[in-house]
Amino acid sequence: MIGVNIMTLKDAFENLKKIEFPEFSEDDQLADWMADLAEMDAYVAGIAIAVLGGHNEKQNNLKKNLVELRNRLEDITKLPDEDKPIYNACIEYLNAIERVANFING
Repeated sequence: MIGVNIMTLKDAFENLKKIEFPEFSEDDQLADWMADLAEMDAYVAGIAIAVLGGHNEKQNNLKKNLVELRNRLEDITKLPDEDKPIYNACIEYLNAIERVANFING
């Protein structure tokens, strides 16, 4: 586990677990993106658990996949007003996932 600060990873992961997953949107594009967010959440959580358990789980494509996910979110520009708080919650949740991923890959 060279290069992984376990205490910082643990703190970032605990913070992620405290954030409630955003409620799903009625907007199809945002709802589809949120399904991918849920998959990324599970993927990053699995890696974090493995690393915290002492395994070396560096993932070379993780940062690239997160950048693509963020870019797709930023491409969603036309939302009804009622979905804007959901969009903002998605940004907050993605930020927390990225913090965990940053500690995994150093």
